[in-house]
Amino acid sequence: MELFYSREIISGSLVLDGEESNHCIRVLRHREGDVINIIDGCGTLYECEITCADAKAVAFRILERRPGYGAHPYVLQMAVAPPKNIDRFEWFAEKATEIGVDEITPLSGDYSLRRDFRSDRIGRILVSAAKQSHKAAVPMLAEAVDV
Repeated sequence: MELFYSREIISGSLVLDGEESNHCIRVLRHREGDVINIIDGCGTLYECEITCADAKAVAFRILERRPGYGAHPYVLQMAVAPPKNIDRFEWFAEKATEIGVDEITPLSGDYSLRRDFRSDRIGRILVSAAKQSHKAAVPMLAEAVDV
């Protein structure tokens, strides 16, 4: 099952953004009338039909809404200090998403070698990992906390 991501579906916007639209139309070759699955990042899976197939903005209508798709009955938060090598933190974020972590909190200690990281890049990794592991909820990346 292919999953697409749209944060704006919650506010009523029934259009995929440019990157997701391009992937849907040009890479996966979906057309009008095809049924696709879209996650909102908050735990809901939407089964949708494409009404306008454009590589810049795919319009769709919602056929079915499944709240709590792939959810678990607990909230799991992990706090971790990003290591010197940022690739390891990105790998951790990806694997934590795949096992179902709900929130990741970066820690910064007195002897931490890395105090900053690109949260926008980590956010894209979290969305990608959620789609790949068929999770409708994308973990929240909290602000860094000093310990």
